[in-house]
Amino acid sequence: MSYNRGKKKFKKNKQNGNNLSPYERILKMFGNPNMDILHFKGKGTCSTDESFELHKSGEREFGKIINSFKKPYVLDKLIKIKSLDLKYYDSILKVFVVGPYVTYGNKFKSWFNEFYEFVSKLPINDGDGNEETFIPLYRVMYKSEFHKMLKEGVQNPSWSIDIKNNPRFIKSNLLSNPSEEVVCVYSLFKTEQILHLSVGKDEGEQWVRKGSIPHKTWVLGEYNYSQFKTGFVDTDFENLRKIQIGTNGYGTDEIGDNWGNVSGSHDDINYKFLTMDIPKLSRKVSKDKDIEGSPLQDFMMDTLDKFCESDFQKHVKKTLKPVLV
Repeated sequence: MSYNRGKKKFKKNKQNGNNLSPYERILKMFGNPNMDILHFKGKGTCSTDESFELHKSGEREFGKIINSFKKPYVLDKLIKIKSLDLKYYDSILKVFVVGPYVTYGNKFKSWFNEFYEFVSKLPINDGDGNEETFIPLYRVMYKSEFHKMLKEGVQNPSWSIDIKNNPRFIKSNLLSNPSEEVVCVYSLFKTEQILHLSVGKDEGEQWVRKGSIPHKTWVLGEYNYSQFKTGFVDTDFENLRKIQIGTNGYGTDEIGDNWGNVSGSHDDINYKFLTMDIPKLSRKVSKDKDIEGSPLQDFMMDTLDKFCESDFQKHVKKTLKPVLV
């Protein structure tokens, strides 16, 4: 009888995965997603329809990972892994959490809040050697999100250390919801409010914990649908809207490629952003008593000045003609 009990126990352990490799255990912990589909790299070789279907298939695999967040032990396991091997912990997050969200995620997804709650509980990566007390970050958001942030703290993880892509984000938000004004803000966060994950996007994206209250926020500018639409004939603008809405955010490269094809020589979003709002923000930062004389103020002013004086921005400001409805 004792021998048979031993055999049964061995079978049970085998079924529970004790014989799995470390990578297989991580896969199982995250719901066994198909990694070939999740991280498919051949989208550029497919037709638009094929690529869109692959994108949807990848998002379904990411859904398995998001469902795994409901298991309490997943967060506990990640915290333990971080304490044992920081590089392995970073790799796991990049492959199973951050990378897929960068590809498939946005604030309009039904699972967005569940995802954001989970990542906000991840331990701080204290191995980055960052000694700054505060980190200045930009975000483009709807005015409703901005008002909610003032009362309840940050509502979206995606912020940026880089200013140059903000006009593109402004236009993307206005395409998604033309009925609501868009706000661009510049906020100071404590380093412990930043997740310090390797997001790895071109705009220098940083993730901020849900509910974080910025130490200070400056409004860079407010923008509306009419300002964006002035550069397009109606048919061109509606085509861009169909791409944005029809793909639920997927295919935005096609939108970006067409943003420069305006019917006139003006672009009110860029004109207002570059010639009016950036200089105004620079003056606000230079006169702010809370950071006066600090290295942080010098850094912020230097960043703004370099952006305003870049050859590209000089060219844009010289060639654009304002309409500003």
